[in-house]
Amino acid sequence: MNVQVVSTIQPLKKSFVIVALIFLFIGFAIECGGPNLPFFQGFLPTTEEMIEKAYKGIDATVEDDAERLEARTQARKEITESKPPGYSLEADGLYLWIVFFSILISLIGMLITKTTVHRVGMIVSLINSIIIIFMSIFLIVTAILKLIIMIGLLFALPVGPVIYMVIYKPFPKDMVLLLGGLGLLCKIVAAVLLWIGGSHMVRIKSATLLLVTGFVTFFIIVFGLGLAGIFASIADAIIGIIIAVIVIIWSIYMLIGSIRGLFSKAAR
Repeated sequence: MNVQVVSTIQPLKKSFVIVALIFLFIGFAIECGGPNLPFFQGFLPTTEEMIEKAYKGIDATVEDDAERLEARTQARKEITESKPPGYSLEADGLYLWIVFFSILISLIGMLITKTTVHRVGMIVSLINSIIIIFMSIFLIVTAILKLIIMIGLLFALPVGPVIYMVIYKPFPKDMVLLLGGLGLLCKIVAAVLLWIGGSHMVRIKSATLLLVTGFVTFFIIVFGLGLAGIFASIADAIIGIIIAVIVIIWSIYMLIGSIRGLFSKAAR
């Protein structure tokens, strides 16, 4: 093959990887930042609407005036301090970050071959893995606490189920699936770009498994929320925990790889 042609193909391969990185970052931003957008929040009832609905449910359920007043106070407190969780998207966003970061480190290795740069890349990867592990653990803990609250409300008769239905039943399942679907689209586009570009990432078993697992996490969200019905908020927390555990496993794998890379470079 002509040398000039080879020199043209190599930058082209790198450009495919760069565009794939951009799509992965967009997917990460959609899944982690999307639920906080006013557009997303617009699909949820306002605090006052939830309180009014809770009061109606309490008035229809509780006859004693003192108990009704206490139940109203509890409902207002729960509604003011709580909101429907979105742990599955947040956990999947963390997973997208792992995919993005691993390909970014690979791209740096393609562009710069200096040993010092590789060592710095391993250190940054190690720090990133530790941060993601702690973020995933925090997500798991908060999801478990939220699960305890939701399940506790369901069994706190007669007022608890009313409060649960008001706060957690209006879970924006369609919007979560839409944002997750956009994240999946970014994953697919990135995988296709890496394959078209002939990146060595798609020839590494662990990297291929990393990409495939990213598709699996979305289908876990789809099937979990699809089967949950009025318990979508509970399912969302459980799915978030499952995906966060997957994130921790991959982060530990990358952490070990970074440590091995540092020691191998030091040995040389």
